[in-house]
Amino acid sequence: MADPARRERQLSTHETGLQAPAALTSISALKRFAEQLSSALDYRSWLVESIFSLADAAALPYMVRARALLLSSLWDRHDGVAEWLDRGIEKVSRLPLTDSFGSQSFHDMVSGYASLEEAAIKKSVFSSI
Repeated sequence: MADPARRERQLSTHETGLQAPAALTSISALKRFAEQLSSALDYRSWLVESIFSLADAAALPYMVRARALLLSSLWDRHDGVAEWLDRGIEKVSRLPLTDSFGSQSFHDMVSGYASLEEAAIKKSVFSSI
């Protein structure tokens, strides 16, 4: 990896998981992103007017991965975000793509690790942001 700072950040996250400063920073940013999504979805079903757009396609992978990491509590209290996510996944699933959000085996691995750490996620992440 060419960027030494990025390499160290990723290494720290892999080694220490939720204890890594970058993990908490990323989750905090995701929380703000969910709040922005909620605001954007107050008056429409998609991020741009009433059509699925590049904005939706760009945001979906982040939210799909966050859901796999059991972080949906970040947006549970924000109206419209979960429904938007479900609509977006449905929309993308009808496109002629293979593994739109990563392979099923990768998704299962991510969800499995998140399940093992669910108590730690709820304790350290949600209490600190």
